[in-house]
Amino acid sequence: MSAINENLKLLRQSNGMTQLEVADIIAVSRQTISSYESGRTQPDLETLKRLADVYCADLHDVFYGGNRLQRQKKQVKRIAYILIAVILTGILVHSFILLMSNIFFQVADGTVISSDNRVLIDMRFTLRKIAETVVGVCTVIFSLGCIIMVFPIIKIIRVQLLFIYKSTSGV
Repeated sequence: MSAINENLKLLRQSNGMTQLEVADIIAVSRQTISSYESGRTQPDLETLKRLADVYCADLHDVFYGGNRLQRQKKQVKRIAYILIAVILTGILVHSFILLMSNIFFQVADGTVISSDNRVLIDMRFTLRKIAETVVGVCTVIFSLGCIIMVFPIIKIIRVQLLFIYKSTSGV
């Protein structure tokens, strides 16, 4: 289990804040924040709550380490990257199938459909349907992923707006 002083320092650093910025927000001196982070003094419970708010964390994060909001942000980024990879893979596979169709199953313009070239033309249509199905499936996965991601993103934004409100209104 990490000490509270170490957790406070990690939370501040993970939020990209200086000791002076934190001190200004909670109305103490920079030396006080330094003292908390070095373990020379221990903040009271009310100060710990205010520090947790500043770091968009909760008391659990202060006492035991970690930051749930930061982990949630990383998870949202990871999911976004996966969704982008899905849609790009779909586009790549779609393009590859159409390229192979045009290379290996060529049909000249104005070709009359006959029993000799019927298999070739059917194969081109089949490959086109497969290519469109791949893009459709990837688009559905991407769309559902985006819809699902809306909820954690709203939660993150709500927490950050609440923090901004508290820090500017002095609540």
